[in-house]
Amino acid sequence: FIDITAFCYPESNTQNDAKVNANAAEDNEELVSSTQFLSNIESDSHQSWQETIKCHETVLHPSDLDCELGRALRLGCHVARTVRCTVFETLGFTLSAGISTNKLVAKLTASYGKPNGQAVVYPSAIPKTMEETQIRKARMLGGKMGKKVQSLLPESETTMGAIARLLTLDDLIKAIGDESGRWVFDACRGICHEVVRPTLKVLPKSITAFKSFPAVTYPELNKWTALLVTDIMKRVDTDTKRNSRAPKSISVGYTMTPGGAWIGRTFRLPFPADKDFNSRVQKLVTDTRRVLNERGHSSIIRIGFSAIDFVNRPKHGIDTFFSTSRSQLSPAKKMDNISTKNNPRKNTTTKSAGINCYFPEKSKSSNEFHHDVHSKTTVSDEEFARQVQKSFDDEVKSFRTPIQNESQIPVASISKTEDVSRDESIALQLQTEYDRENRVLSDVERFSSMSKRKGRNISSGRHQKLCESKSSKIDSFFRGSKTSK
Repeated sequence: FIDITAFCYPESNTQNDAKVNANAAEDNEELVSSTQFLSNIESDSHQSWQETIKCHETVLHPSDLDCELGRALRLGCHVARTVRCTVFETLGFTLSAGISTNKLVAKLTASYGKPNGQAVVYPSAIPKTMEETQIRKARMLGGKMGKKVQSLLPESETTMGAIARLLTLDDLIKAIGDESGRWVFDACRGICHEVVRPTLKVLPKSITAFKSFPAVTYPELNKWTALLVTDIMKRVDTDTKRNSRAPKSISVGYTMTPGGAWIGRTFRLPFPADKDFNSRVQKLVTDTRRVLNERGHSSIIRIGFSAIDFVNRPKHGIDTFFSTSRSQLSPAKKMDNISTKNNPRKNTTTKSAGINCYFPEKSKSSNEFHHDVHSKTTVSDEEFARQVQKSFDDEVKSFRTPIQNESQIPVASISKTEDVSRDESIALQLQTEYDRENRVLSDVERFSSMSKRKGRNISSGRHQKLCESKSSKIDSFFRGSKTSK
């Protein structure tokens, strides 16, 4: 549908001329063509009107043709003829067109112009047109709602005009609801308030190819399905390259005349995903023939294919998810890349901090055993605990070397002053050893709780027992010192 109301009335012609010239300013050839079209529109519109079928011309009054609305419809006939001629010259397709005052009537009018023609319905001819229009042919009344309305009428009454003559608004509202009832009440009188929506830059929802012919069956039908499917595939490939989308399904519609009456049927097939063009064509032709043979349908007079359910295709492959573009890098990373290029000997490999990030940073000299612990991440927890204990014992031995074992110290030969200072020194050393071991065991416990490996973890109970044993040693030492004093 095209709404040309603004173009067909005199008060808007000046604005339309300026708008056309502004839009075509960048293309001189288009500007010349548009200007020529507007300058010759009065004379050419009369010729277009003469070639247009006037529906129910006998009921028209001369005033219907000479009024402002009559002139607007005449210009509409000229626009429709120009569009049809342009499409035929450019694409080689023939079109039929209908011209009237709203979408509903224009749709019905187009059938009077078929094939390769156009027709116009004036407002005074609308009632007569409705009397000839079957309910099932009207827009939005070809399904369940149309059958429901038809059930309210006598069997002999099957037209839109019969609804206007025989049914009231209350009858329609009770049968099909308030909104639908009011719409049908207006539609049967040729009244439609639906606005024509602009379709510029709106992608079509389907790509369709149909063909009508005398009643045929397989194998003759195989030739037509192959031609239609090939045409659909070429147009889909062009659309995919242009709009980065692809159809998921294809609808196959056909009409047959088994007993003289026309019967229409449809079915869906998945759109072939093969990369090879010929393989896709052959698969769709084969699937269509299989479904038709399974249904046992013959005497087909019309068949068509429609690519539907379009989905957007990504412009880039999956590789883009695993690579980082330079624009996404931080300034520090960009500088690092530049310095790496200038200095190829620089080692750019950065080691992960690993589990070290969970432990507080300490100097290497005082915690050398931490490096041994964190570097052996592949051993079991039990072996890990043994290594920690061994590292601790080695450090304690090296720390206690200047002082002999407490049991070997000749306490009786030491003076009171020396005895007190020696006791304090030993107590400080024992306290330091206790604090160090407590820290190591705490690190082990934290590491074990974060580890996801299976095995036996160092329990908090053992930690508690070790702490208690050290505490008892220190307490017993001080008790022994007091006794000796």
